[in-house]
Amino acid sequence: MPSNLTPQDQVAIVLKLLEGRKLSRDSPVYAKALGWVDYVTRCPGEFLEGQLERLIHAICATFEVQKAEVFTTLSGVETPRAPAVVVSSERELESLLPKGGWFEAYVEYTRYTESPMSYHVFCSLAVLGAALGRRVYLPMGFFDVFPNYCVILIGPTGRVMKTSAVDIAKSFIKEFVLCPIMADKVTGEALATALVQSGHHFVYAPEFSVLFGKQRYNEGLTTLILRMLDCPTEWSVLTQTRQLETITNVALTILGGSTLSLLAGNTPTEVTSSGFLNRFVLVVEHDTERCFPIPQKGPKWCYAKIKEVLEELKCMSGEVHLVPAANSVYDEWYRERKKQMRYVASDVAVEVIQRGAIHVLRTATLTHMSHCGGLEVCASCMSTGIKLIEFAERRVPEMVDTLSKTAASQDTDYVLDALRRLGGASDHSSLLRRVSSRINARTLRQHIETLVERKAVKEERRGNLRFYVLREEESDANSA
Repeated sequence: MPSNLTPQDQVAIVLKLLEGRKLSRDSPVYAKALGWVDYVTRCPGEFLEGQLERLIHAICATFEVQKAEVFTTLSGVETPRAPAVVVSSERELESLLPKGGWFEAYVEYTRYTESPMSYHVFCSLAVLGAALGRRVYLPMGFFDVFPNYCVILIGPTGRVMKTSAVDIAKSFIKEFVLCPIMADKVTGEALATALVQSGHHFVYAPEFSVLFGKQRYNEGLTTLILRMLDCPTEWSVLTQTRQLETITNVALTILGGSTLSLLAGNTPTEVTSSGFLNRFVLVVEHDTERCFPIPQKGPKWCYAKIKEVLEELKCMSGEVHLVPAANSVYDEWYRERKKQMRYVASDVAVEVIQRGAIHVLRTATLTHMSHCGGLEVCASCMSTGIKLIEFAERRVPEMVDTLSKTAASQDTDYVLDALRRLGGASDHSSLLRRVSSRINARTLRQHIETLVERKAVKEERRGNLRFYVLREEESDANSA
């Protein structure tokens, strides 16, 4: 590399070279990449924060190795010990929240439930967004940012109580009649019909895969919601009566939960695409230290404060502005973020978090209106909005990586099942036609290579045709 480059610039080049490639551990590139891990580990002060983690992530993806293997291969570098349970730092999150007001009341009201604090905090923002709809807006030159807030809680079933957090938020929306509530099972036409009556709706989706299932009647729902999340002023749609009607002043709040496996396997690929997910604030938790056999509501003053804030917001409308100090805080953060995004190894992770700036503006607006009051967002509330979104985003690269691997694994099994349905043997073209609704030709080759390496499938040449044949053990399993 050129000698005039700084160490952090050189690592950025290494990340770019590894990005999207698949190499063997026997490749000389592996040893050179490990050398950079050793260097960054020994001289952390010369590098940007997070560069070591991004470099290790890129090496694991490129050479298909585990993180522990990277460290054990390096001489003199001790293998990091993973904690037995991965939990969020509730104390850290609570320190980011302004004292008194909405957040303190909501946190105390839900403190003795088993859902993690992060779930409740971001659910509370969805409640605030539902209270405002699009009566307030922040002008952004060529478009406006409305405060409607969409959240997906992600975590393992039964361990982090996603539905409990969603249900508490829904109960406030229902009790204080903030907006109409739509059930978690809805077709595109039913959604369109409801939005013709009122563009301001709360979509209740405690299990995201139910809302966006792969059933045939759900075709078109993803496309419609994707468009509605941009809050159009007017949009023409076909309703349940097959009439073309106009939806006006759309402001959807969507609050849902899912496991990574269900998100990858039970929803259409459009839902797990980065262009769809980046419209949501993704809150990922793996476990929680909370344990309350009998959950309890917080003190009465918490409920009273929550009610007071929501009743006030129901009466507010107008144009939101950033005071000069808040604008400076946002401007500085935005420019630095643009630089940092260049060093993120995964393009998909970048795409998923690319709307983080819009989420920050929404979060800052809701924080200010619920805590300070008024339409002039202050610097302190802008800082809170930034910190909260950064807190949520820190697990997104890990989530995206897991989601991609889960989806790829399920697609590989889908190809294997298709081959079984074709009698256990098929030429390439016939198999491609069978799976083309879900998998393209290039991806099919990757899945076949995986199955060949797993010794589940044999690849043969028969004249000019490529044939794929199930191995005997796979055929026997199918017969059983």
